[in-house]
Amino acid sequence: MLAYFDTIFGFSVIMLGISLLITILNQIVSGLFAHRGANLRWGLETLFKQTGPKVAGYPILAQKARVLSEIVLTHPLISDSIFSTNPKSVLLVRKRPGLFGLLKRWQLASGIKAAELASVLQHVVDNRPPDLPMGIHAALRHELNRWLQQPSTETVRAGALAAAGGPAPPALAVQVAGNSPAAGNLDALHDQIMDRVSQRFTTRMRIWTVGFAFTIAGTFCVDSVKLIRGIYKNDGARAQLVNAAPQTVATALQVTAGVSDNDKRMKEAGQLLSTVSTQCLPEFSPVAWKDADEWTPLGVLISALLLSLGAPFWFNTLKSLTSLRPLLAGSSSQSANKPA
Repeated sequence: MLAYFDTIFGFSVIMLGISLLITILNQIVSGLFAHRGANLRWGLETLFKQTGPKVAGYPILAQKARVLSEIVLTHPLISDSIFSTNPKSVLLVRKRPGLFGLLKRWQLASGIKAAELASVLQHVVDNRPPDLPMGIHAALRHELNRWLQQPSTETVRAGALAAAGGPAPPALAVQVAGNSPAAGNLDALHDQIMDRVSQRFTTRMRIWTVGFAFTIAGTFCVDSVKLIRGIYKNDGARAQLVNAAPQTVATALQVTAGVSDNDKRMKEAGQLLSTVSTQCLPEFSPVAWKDADEWTPLGVLISALLLSLGAPFWFNTLKSLTSLRPLLAGSSSQSANKPA
């Protein structure tokens, strides 16, 4: 019984090791193409275009939604990128936006709060950005002023209650008095669009995960059926894979913690996978395409699908198996020590 369990245990170690490489590749791709900033730009652009202003008579705001979203996300007070504060980078992107499109992405902030959004929009109202001609800025300034002063739904409701003689919450009463712009309205809109941005980013990274999973499984002919059979038949390999589990879990924690040193994590995950594939399973290392008798298309397809589940799935699976193994090992030991 323990041999079957350790076979699945060892297979999970290998899947997690490969999944960590995929995770690191995802993180590198995300940073290289600035997926977080690009998705946030999409979210703000959608907010300016669709969430109220367009249908409420804000044509310039809807027309310049893309430009305004880039102005907001590259603002020195918002952007966390060194490329947004470097004069040479800013000048290059402004003169040749098509040629330096990737550099433009790197200038985008990866996150923004509702209060920060309101503050930068007010700054755009008070100061004309270089990307906006004077005539466009004048019209946009007028629309932004009206939009920022538009009361939130909660403010209108509180005002109606106050007019009817009912109690109004103190915070909303201040807004009814006109001492605050539409902070509540921006908060609600900001929270809604950030949820969509998060979902969109997750979907994009899932696509990269699936793509890397099929690429790695197909390129290196990772055959799950062959691996499982080989692990089950090799007692020494099973033992070494079980012993490699703590190191694998520790590496997974470092990778998923978001540490910025991608090179170091890539090296550690590569060393771990090399140990697993060459020392633990030397005869089951990835084979070349010419050795077609050593792998099956079905096994490679299964591997690709399993790797597509992602490192979090295999991390949780391995942790669960790690907690169960001592119980199963103790039960097997007691059964073996029972008198015949």
